[in-house]
Amino acid sequence: MVLHGKVIKLLITILMVGLSSAAYSKDYQAGKNFTVIHSTVKQPPPLVEFFSFYCGPCYAFAERINVDTAIRKRLPDDMKLEKYHVSQMGPLGPALTEAWAVAQYAGVDGKVEKLLFEGLQVKRDIKTAADIVMVFNQLGITSEKYAEMQSNFMVKALIARQDNLVEK
Repeated sequence: MVLHGKVIKLLITILMVGLSSAAYSKDYQAGKNFTVIHSTVKQPPPLVEFFSFYCGPCYAFAERINVDTAIRKRLPDDMKLEKYHVSQMGPLGPALTEAWAVAQYAGVDGKVEKLLFEGLQVKRDIKTAADIVMVFNQLGITSEKYAEMQSNFMVKALIARQDNLVEK
């Protein structure tokens, strides 16, 4: 009886091995079993980092640990890191998202990031939207120029993109 059970197990094992190898040996044909895509990905999508100027760990990652720099060093040359501000955090969240979009548009995002983080996390002297504009004034961007950039189509599109991606 025990021998009979062992023989059945052996036969089942041999049968399973035979069936599985038959599946592996099948010849697949292009156009019949699969489609060949001849185009290549021209540019990979960006790596997106979400952050808030109100977030203490975000401040530590950006200013103390330099996580962004470490990530950028390891990315392929054709891939970039995009940073999007989360509007939902803090009383000035939407104004800070707008400021971040203006900073990116003006090409001063690295400088503005440091000043906004310090103003909100360390000095705690940014309390109003006017205080945010003062940060740009420190960098030589007048209040008038800031207001002009706020109404720019590209800045508005960047704000919408940030908000839409945060909601996803």
